[in-house]
Amino acid sequence: LFRSVGDAEWREHFRGSAAHNTIRIDHMDQALPTGPFRWDSHPRVKIIEWQPGAEEDTLEAECRYFGFLHRRRIVFLKTGALFIKDSIEGLTGEHEVEQFWHLGDTAHAARFSFSELSETIDDWRSPAFGEKEPASVIRVARRTALPFSLGAAVAIAPGAVSVTKSAENSLVFTWTSPHGARQERSL
Repeated sequence: LFRSVGDAEWREHFRGSAAHNTIRIDHMDQALPTGPFRWDSHPRVKIIEWQPGAEEDTLEAECRYFGFLHRRRIVFLKTGALFIKDSIEGLTGEHEVEQFWHLGDTAHAARFSFSELSETIDDWRSPAFGEKEPASVIRVARRTALPFSLGAAVAIAPGAVSVTKSAENSLVFTWTSPHGARQERSL
């Protein structure tokens, strides 16, 4: 959190969708700020599914704004991986769809795998109220017609992750432990 008052340009930067681990469509934020403490045109959000389990947890939620539907499904494999599928539906025509992942340390980029090409960009982060520092962000972007899905896999324990698209256009996520044990999910 940067700060709510003071430098309006930085406040708007840190409140924008690109400053969070989420999706941005056509360079639009998911809500429009009005002043330091107020938002106009709030997105409608809701949890679709929450299923905790002994070996994995699953969460699916949606965010509706400006004629778009962004649905995120997260599968947490307790052996050490996160699988994230972002599905976007909405207005006809082509749209710029971006997925952002903010890194605490550039070395963490090696823990990620994506269904589309990614790039590491320079940005900022706010580690404490009123502070900002340079930071690396992974950005996945594609100009495409909707519906469209992006996948991200994160190794949160030693091991390897991958995301591929199947012939049916679903996303296939794979986690391989250092001992060779393999888990796969199609989302």
